[in-house]
Amino acid sequence: MAQRTAEVSEAEIAVHWQEEDYIRPPKTFIAQANLKDAATKAGLTPEKLKSVTDTLNAELSKLPDHAKAHLLYRLVGPTEELRRQIVETVGGLAQVDFYLEIPFVRLRAVDGWPTMVAAFTTDIPALTNWGEPMLVGPGSIHVAHTDGEYVEKKQLSDAVELYYGLTKKLMLG
Repeated sequence: MAQRTAEVSEAEIAVHWQEEDYIRPPKTFIAQANLKDAATKAGLTPEKLKSVTDTLNAELSKLPDHAKAHLLYRLVGPTEELRRQIVETVGGLAQVDFYLEIPFVRLRAVDGWPTMVAAFTTDIPALTNWGEPMLVGPGSIHVAHTDGEYVEKKQLSDAVELYYGLTKKLMLG
């Protein structure tokens, strides 16, 4: 069975950001707030200052009460140093929660069978009572566990031979 091999360094880190929408104030508000225009400076009367203050309050009321960012790092080693750097960088500016960690795992390789490095994760680290871990099967990792997941009939048929051959290799050496 032919598999593609990905050329990836062990130090590669995948980072994914998800942030709340950023609301930019109108250009007129920015111009007033920056006081870059001589006419704006000259016209800054108490009435105009109230108008600017009202505009500022109206724009501030459009900002969300909170914002959040989710960072996903896929590492091939310990996470303690990265965690320390994140907390140090954020300082007291925001709350930092580390809510999921799936540790790096080295899967078993079988002599004569192709292997690959994938920038995806697996539940295998949670399955600790099953001996040496292997990850093999039909389908494409690119659609695995998505709404569009599928496996072609031919891939299922080929998987029977794959599992038979792998079982034979593991049992007989």
